[in-house]
Amino acid sequence: MSTSTSLKPMQVLVLWALIVQGGKGLQKDIRPRITKPLRDSLERAGLIVSRKNDKRAIVIEVTDKGWAWASENLDAELPARSTAAGPIMQAFLTQLKSFLRSRNLVFAEIFMAEEGGEAQSEPDTALQPASAEDIKKRVREAYFSLTKGQSKQRIRLHQLRQELPNIKREELDRALLEMQQKEELVLIALANKQDITRADRAAALKVGGNPRHVVYFGV
Repeated sequence: MSTSTSLKPMQVLVLWALIVQGGKGLQKDIRPRITKPLRDSLERAGLIVSRKNDKRAIVIEVTDKGWAWASENLDAELPARSTAAGPIMQAFLTQLKSFLRSRNLVFAEIFMAEEGGEAQSEPDTALQPASAEDIKKRVREAYFSLTKGQSKQRIRLHQLRQELPNIKREELDRALLEMQQKEELVLIALANKQDITRADRAAALKVGGNPRHVVYFGV
């Protein structure tokens, strides 16, 4: 089945519900509620896979074909009366905001492109060089912003990276490694591979050849 597969509006909404949370989630937590026939139809189309975790809960994950379908069908019809559409849209816009900030893009360009005009971007100052101490300070600020001022809280690295879009990845990685060596924080791997999302893999930082997905202050 090609990525041009035609889906019903509720199937589309379920696929987006998974995508906005990183492409993976527990069936019981996903809204709109996923019935077995709905799940089976998306699996037959090759857009998702499902399995049971060690607690016998059903885990659903979007396949590469599912991501490709979504990319090619952003204008697919959604159900008009579903109350789940609002939260999904909110999550999508939150991710879009992080994407635009990380690439120093102007939001208006998305809409002005169709009119044939060229929107003027701000000068590319997104990745300004920063001192090591300044980066470490910003790491701490971002962490405690995410945890609402609490230490000893686990934060996914992809969340931390989203909070620091103006720092070059290699500089941020260097600062994180130095902070771990000085025992200012700990970089942790997610032990359960079933919990690792596509976003976790993309943001992972290797320590001793092994990927770490979580940052933890308060050692």
